[in-house]
Amino acid sequence: MRVTEILLSDGRQLRYYDSDDAPPRDTAADQRGLTPVSMQSGLRHDPLLDQWVMIAGHRQDRTYKPAAQDCQIYGYPFITPRTARMLSSVAEYRCRTGRNLFDDRLADELDEGSRVVLRTQAWTAFVPHAARWPYEVHAYPNQRVPDLAALAGPALAELPGVYLDLLGRFRRLFDRPAPYIAAWHQAPVTDRTDFALHLELFTVRRTSDKLKYLAGSESGMDAFANDIRPETAAATLRELGSGDLR
Repeated sequence: MRVTEILLSDGRQLRYYDSDDAPPRDTAADQRGLTPVSMQSGLRHDPLLDQWVMIAGHRQDRTYKPAAQDCQIYGYPFITPRTARMLSSVAEYRCRTGRNLFDDRLADELDEGSRVVLRTQAWTAFVPHAARWPYEVHAYPNQRVPDLAALAGPALAELPGVYLDLLGRFRRLFDRPAPYIAAWHQAPVTDRTDFALHLELFTVRRTSDKLKYLAGSESGMDAFANDIRPETAAATLRELGSGDLR
């Protein structure tokens, strides 16, 4: 892997990670004359929820709706609340049953079948039983691994095709582009035994001309109400793709 560091005109540092055989990045000086960054960032802990909140007051001047090539990847100096809840559930399930919760969840979806969107030799994608978003797909390697770096063999070879297949289904959902969020969940460095690498992919649209706005129940209480039955969403997504990629 090749790392290229570029200093932006506002003082921020941009770091690219490319394969060794990728074309070199243009390291010319940034001539845009951006407003210098006044750092007002930090982490603050909420003791009631036992969660960290990122304060980034200097981000108000950031690009609004950036082009695809300008989107960057988030990393965190803490275990996110969602990951922490998963780890807790997995540990409790292991203690209670002696089995892995991720493995059993995937097996249950395969046995039930109605929410499976696609299945290949190495991957399975499905709409989860308790989906929060109208169109939400989770994708798992059929053999559990902790993170992307641990993928090998068919699971690694099939990943680009499976990922593009799912994005294509989302693109064909409506008569206009479907904005999506792709969250790759990987094991934290401190707890890698039972965690399973998986993708959670969802769009904020529920119809061609309606967004899934978070209501007070969802924003204030984190209690989600879905507008579409997961089985219906899965059937729609199955019809929009090529199905089995083997």
